[in-house]
Amino acid sequence: MTTNPASSNARSTWPFWTTAAVGLLGLGWYFSSGHIGPQLASTTATETSETVGLRPPEMTAVELKMELYSSVSAVRVALQSMTNPATTRTYLPQLQDAANRLDRVNDRIAQLSPGARRGMAASLAPTMRPLNQMLDRVLAMPDIGEVAKPTIDSVRSTLDALARA
Repeated sequence: MTTNPASSNARSTWPFWTTAAVGLLGLGWYFSSGHIGPQLASTTATETSETVGLRPPEMTAVELKMELYSSVSAVRVALQSMTNPATTRTYLPQLQDAANRLDRVNDRIAQLSPGARRGMAASLAPTMRPLNQMLDRVLAMPDIGEVAKPTIDSVRSTLDALARA
């Protein structure tokens, strides 16, 4: 009886190929699942204050400035997109969200030093005129101005407060 050398060779290397395939599949799964390194449990950071107790960490001036710019940008996008009643219904919730974000920024700016507040106000000053023009444009549109007026009044008063800070 003669044995086929090709089948004998295939029988002796199958463990190697099986192990290699499993290893490659494992590496593919590992890297595709987003594992970059050891994962730490995420928790909310808190600080202890003698008079307040546990509280969330305060935003830095840089973080507040980034949030301010992001909120102003969201206001600008929403206002530019409001061109008819249908788009107003779509973008009014985004404008309301941006107004809420601006309110939070305004509340937190009070915790900054007077110099940092003046710097925020100075950085906002160049955008106030174009924003006010956009606010007026939307208010002047029929069927849109009345719907958006409460939110626009809120945005305008918060932006004015921020510009005076």
